[in-house]
Amino acid sequence: MGFFADLGRMIKRAFRIMGQLGNIARGLGEITYGVGKTAFEAPRGIVLAWVQFIIFIQTLWVFATTNLDCAMRMMNNASYCAFFYILDVLGQMLYLIPRLAIYVLNVMGLPATQWETNIWDFLESVDRWFIDHVGIHIIHFPKSIRDSCFNCRRLKPQAFLSKVEKTAAEIKNPIMPLLTGGIGNMVGGLSRISNAVGSF
Repeated sequence: MGFFADLGRMIKRAFRIMGQLGNIARGLGEITYGVGKTAFEAPRGIVLAWVQFIIFIQTLWVFATTNLDCAMRMMNNASYCAFFYILDVLGQMLYLIPRLAIYVLNVMGLPATQWETNIWDFLESVDRWFIDHVGIHIIHFPKSIRDSCFNCRRLKPQAFLSKVEKTAAEIKNPIMPLLTGGIGNMVGGLSRISNAVGSF
């Protein structure tokens, strides 16, 4: 009876060992697959990450230099432009009354915003006629003043933030999955081997 019990325990142990060896083999297969996947996909992920890094640095450089250039220009022209800035602020303050009226009319359900757009379109066409025939603006500062005091070609913060968001989205997918895709398999394989070895 003792012999058969020992034989039964030995057979069970042999099956358990074979099962654990199978788990070790599966774990090694997962590690091999993870290493192969990483070796295949990681270079592409690295290239894409490098491209995104270069694009981001270029965007940051353009944003910094164009905004600094505009700030320097505005500071250099500040004494010349102060009068025009004051006029612009006064104009904006005076336009608060029509803005409030448009808001109230909109709340009442009237198409006041469309009326405002139509009025400005009409004034723009009148302004264009004056420029073509008389040579002066009636609703804008002259181009030389606008260029010196108000216009400045620069990368706006909204465009910069949009680029940052796009870069972050590219890093999230597809770059990170390409760089880390095989790590889950390798960790799973190591965990399987560790559990199998621990149960011997």
